[in-house]
Amino acid sequence: MAPIPRTILVVGSLNTDMTTRTRRLPNPGETITAQSFSTAPGGKGANQAVACCRLARASSDAPLDDISVKMVGAVGDDEFGSRLKDSLGRNRIDVEGVVVKEGISSGVAVIIVDEDTAENRILYTAGANEALTSQDFPENFFSSFNPPPSILVLQLETPLQTVLHLLTLASNANIETILNPAPARHIPLQFYSKIDHLILNESEASYLTGEEVTYLDDDAGIQSTINRFLERGVKRSVVITMGARGCYFKNSDRQEGWIRPEVRAQDVVDTTGAGDTFVGAFAVACAEGNDIGHSLNFATRAASINVRRMGAQAGIPWRDEVQ
Repeated sequence: MAPIPRTILVVGSLNTDMTTRTRRLPNPGETITAQSFSTAPGGKGANQAVACCRLARASSDAPLDDISVKMVGAVGDDEFGSRLKDSLGRNRIDVEGVVVKEGISSGVAVIIVDEDTAENRILYTAGANEALTSQDFPENFFSSFNPPPSILVLQLETPLQTVLHLLTLASNANIETILNPAPARHIPLQFYSKIDHLILNESEASYLTGEEVTYLDDDAGIQSTINRFLERGVKRSVVITMGARGCYFKNSDRQEGWIRPEVRAQDVVDTTGAGDTFVGAFAVACAEGNDIGHSLNFATRAASINVRRMGAQAGIPWRDEVQ
């Protein structure tokens, strides 16, 4: 008898990314000539769904036998919305749960990439993403899936109350959860115990603990910060990603340590989708039943490939490129 496919459910944002690449940022009141401009599908939720789908199969024409990916979110009744759904469909993601909100624009992210450093600055307009409310998810939401999702992946580009509601529903249904609290918003303490895996970067960790980012400059500060999240109730693991430094983790079994990236600073082209690639790869590895060390090594390798390429979704590698 064939094994039952595992499902990763991603609930989150869908945006159109408008990216400008420039050698420097303009000063107030100044106009400068940028190097290039492009539009592409994005949004942290959609990016992570694409990462899950690509990293679950060897190549674009490989079958999705073991893991299926479902996306739930909202788009506006505009041309951006239809393009966003079509893009996910081309990646063979189930978009039945992506609803169209009438009279609202789709989400947009304006991204400015510094060509010298490959670092990015992002202005985000939520649009329909902000209209994805708790009412879209009834108490029996997860019972409508057959089989139930193996993992629920969440971020914070949709309303916080919606995310907290989903964490509660997933916890009640014994569904494993991954929360990437980006952009950072304060999470009520009672909800940390509903998070299985918390994946966040330095600035998000700083925001949620009230510590200066420099507190994470050494291992002692990192360990203290991670312990605070575990003390708040995170169930399985806390992972802090730190760009070129790699990531530091600790899990409920008290395993901890660094996972270092395999990429040189001079090879970095665009960091826009690195975090989402990391989260998606981690979700796939967890859905396959791998331990924390294996999952984080897989995620780090995938993100290291992503930063060498242009585009949040276009730069996401296939599984064969990572292994």
